Amino acid sequence: MPLLIKVEVIHDNEVNVYVATSPDLKGRVVEAKTLDELKKEVRDLVPELLTLDYSNP
Repeated sequence: MPLLIKVEVIHDNEVNVYVATSPDLKGRVVEAKTLDELKKEVRDLVPELLTLDYSNP
């Protein structure tokens, strides 16, 4: 069964970037200029962030 992680995305008009946060990965923030870049960043970072969350209880 796949692990589902909720990711919330907003566009920050002031600095013209997309910002992703996740209540499932507390304190984690990812920024990128485009949605495609943001998706890639999130996909690349989630496994690493999960490892850090579980190795530092």
